Amino acid sequence: MICQENGIAVYLSDGIEIIVAEETEEECQCICNSRINSETKAQLIIRQILSELNLYNIREVHMEIDSSIIVKLATTADANLVSKIVALSYKDCQEKFKPTPNKIPTWLEWWKSLSKPQLYDHQKFIEGGLTYLILLNSTVIGTFRLEQHDYKSELDDFCILPQYQNQGYGMYTLTLIDTLCSANCIELATPYFCSANRYLYEKAGYKQIGTRSDDTVICFEKSL
Repeated sequence: MICQENGIAVYLSDGIEIIVAEETEEECQCICNSRINSETKAQLIIRQILSELNLYNIREVHMEIDSSIIVKLATTADANLVSKIVALSYKDCQEKFKPTPNKIPTWLEWWKSLSKPQLYDHQKFIEGGLTYLILLNSTVIGTFRLEQHDYKSELDDFCILPQYQNQGYGMYTLTLIDTLCSANCIELATPYFCSANRYLYEKAGYKQIGTRSDDTVICFEKSL
């Protein structure tokens, strides 16, 4: 159980966490004790919970894809690893997605260079306390950079290693990132032709707020 501001986080099963007022904690724990083994089943049970607890003081509901996923700040000793993860992720993206012939970005060559390890840059980011590791059962499967400002947070270099993609880890990590942000919104950007990135961000609640670089970069924002 995790204490939250204005509420208690109650784990109803392996897959669902619901934040409620302290006085309804015991009732919530009694509603569901079945194991969650699919996203669809979890969504159905969440609806059941909301229906049965419609008079309770529910603060928040979210689903855990894998409780073994954690994020932690990278250290200078991780710089080489972070550099390799980012390079591998960009290389995979560049092989899968390409710009249309009539809309070639001016920054394309720079973007292609990101598929080669940029050790010096990542050392600087880590020293600045901006870089995080994504771990699954103590195995590093990805990384991201989060820059905090008073009015917004900026997410960059959000990378999941190719062999761990399309398994829900990226989506779950994005929910963890929300909890790290000190501002009330988070922004990110991605190339217009990276359709998988755009799909993931939109599914995670990000809204397109504009473009830049002659419409070749899509800008997203999420209110927290």
